[in-house]
Amino acid sequence: MLKRIPIILTILLGSFCVTRAQTAHLRITTLINFPDTAFEGSFYPVGVVLSNIGIAPFTGPLQILIQADTLAPTLLGFTNNPAFSLFPGDSAIIFSNVLGSQGFTFTSQFFRPGNDIVVVWPYAIQSNAQMDTLYTAMYFVPVNTIGEYVLEPGNAWPNPFHNKIQLGILDGERLEQVRICDASGRIVHLLENPDNSIDLSELGEGIYFLQARTDRRSLFVRLLKD
Repeated sequence: MLKRIPIILTILLGSFCVTRAQTAHLRITTLINFPDTAFEGSFYPVGVVLSNIGIAPFTGPLQILIQADTLAPTLLGFTNNPAFSLFPGDSAIIFSNVLGSQGFTFTSQFFRPGNDIVVVWPYAIQSNAQMDTLYTAMYFVPVNTIGEYVLEPGNAWPNPFHNKIQLGILDGERLEQVRICDASGRIVHLLENPDNSIDLSELGEGIYFLQARTDRRSLFVRLLKD
């Protein structure tokens, strides 16, 4: 009998592991209509593409939460249908629908001025499904500084880049300053009166924000170094 105990324990442990492994695994794969730059009070019909990459179906009400840096998380969207189902390999689009607004308002209650690292994730209190987070970056302009920011979307190539970038400016336009921040908002590169060909080979891989001031306007470009 004693010889059979390890065999029985092995079978029970194997069954337990298989049972535990057979769970839903929810992952946000895409953000929809999420801005690179948002001004105080701006409203976007944002949404997410949610996929089940697990081996078991998910059923029940679900919340989509969003958090910027250290600020408190808030509700981005939800489905309060207890019969909501997402089978393995399937995806669903969930748009922000807080209080029936069919969109999300970007305010300083949820975002800090400047560069924000934004985390979005699914949450279901009544489920043991695995949940993955998605990270993105956004530049937030609070209402008390909107007058100071006259940012136009700029153009830089290549993007993603590896060493150098070429910043697109108009004929006769002169660059006065180029400032590059990392995803945490820290200035990692500052140039005064530069050429529009900029060497960024010393930067590591990741997301960066380029702010350029010319003698005519201010530009903003989101960069990705591979």
